[in-house]
Amino acid sequence: MSQIKLFISQHNIGSSVHKSKGFTLLELLLVIVVIGYLVTMVRLPSLAPDPFELTEKQAARMTHLVNLASEYAVLNNMQLGLAVTEDRFAFLVFDGEALATIPRTAF
Repeated sequence: MSQIKLFISQHNIGSSVHKSKGFTLLELLLVIVVIGYLVTMVRLPSLAPDPFELTEKQAARMTHLVNLASEYAVLNNMQLGLAVTEDRFAFLVFDGEALATIPRTAF
């Protein structure tokens, strides 16, 4: 019986050292830095707009507007023109003497 008490008392002494469970601040910071580096290496398609997709959308928009202007010209018996600059475009109506812009409320 005395041997059992001696073993239990020795075991309690050894277990008095507290081992922490979890990560140190240095380990957490290192993981955050590694994840941040990996994220910068990967190109996320949802964050960067595709220039070809934007061009296709603008081309489809222009096609629809030209079709709408064509229908407007036929219905109103008008001659329409298209003026294009580097950063904008406008539909023009010819009244027999001069070209004038169509108000935006027309379509």
